[in-house]
Amino acid sequence: YIGLNNPITISVPGFSPDVVKASMTGGTLIPKGGNKYEVKVTQRGKATINVSVVQDGKSKNMGGFEFKVLPIPKPEARWGTLEAGAYSSGSVKAQGMVNASLGSFVYEGVRYTVTEYSFVKVPRRGEAQFAKNTGAIASPQIKSYVNSIKSGDKLIFSDIVATGPDGKRKLSPLVIDVQ
Repeated sequence: YIGLNNPITISVPGFSPDVVKASMTGGTLIPKGGNKYEVKVTQRGKATINVSVVQDGKSKNMGGFEFKVLPIPKPEARWGTLEAGAYSSGSVKAQGMVNASLGSFVYEGVRYTVTEYSFVKVPRRGEAQFAKNTGAIASPQIKSYVNSIKSGDKLIFSDIVATGPDGKRKLSPLVIDVQ
């Protein structure tokens, strides 16, 4: 995955790790000791790891393996623990920040931090209330708007930016309907 340290193990049956040599096209192969490596890639597409064995000063090609290089999946915005959808006013009021979630992404520990977003409270009756926020934690103004919600109101979080291992990402808007 682009932006991550991808751990791999390279071995050739019948040969000790000290005679096994590996090289890579489409990324960087970082030896970590023994037969352990980390792969760093920066562009989507394909990467190839080639393996050889060096004996008596001669190198013998043992083959290669081609990998798909993929971006980290796009994080999804959540209001606290709430995904887009309809919730009771109590559930909505109990939250206090916008999070960026990767759901069930295979790598544990990959995190995105929300750095900014725009907020709109659209009441069932009355005028919309707008605010901009820096950081993930809701400002006192946004908390005040959220604490005044009633059934039928809608909260819209947009222009959400999060930073992660692959840099800044713009997230899709999040809409919360208050029941």
